[in-house]
Amino acid sequence: MGFSVWRIILIVAVIVCVAFAVTCHLIALVTDYWLQSSTPQRNNFLNIGLWRACFDHYEHVHEKDGPVYDGCHDLYSDEYKNIRDWLVPCKIAVYFVSYNSCVENMFLFRTGQINN
Repeated sequence: MGFSVWRIILIVAVIVCVAFAVTCHLIALVTDYWLQSSTPQRNNFLNIGLWRACFDHYEHVHEKDGPVYDGCHDLYSDEYKNIRDWLVPCKIAVYFVSYNSCVENMFLFRTGQINN
């Protein structure tokens, strides 16, 4: 039951690619810099990630006499409850829930907890 050289190279390549993909996925989940302000002049938007958004004295256009958003806070905190739909559009939330459901079902199917 010896492995050929090509099969060993293929197995190593797959392991390296999976490790790289998992590393990139973890970095994407942890970082707060998915979008960052790229204009040289000062503006109110600093950065946004999957879990947090940062503003510098930002006043939302559709809120008359609304609160001024300052600092970094979680997207689902009470600080951003008035502009949450603007920060996280419904389409992105649906994609996120769908993706997580697919990954969870794949895991449960592989572990034998879901039968055909």
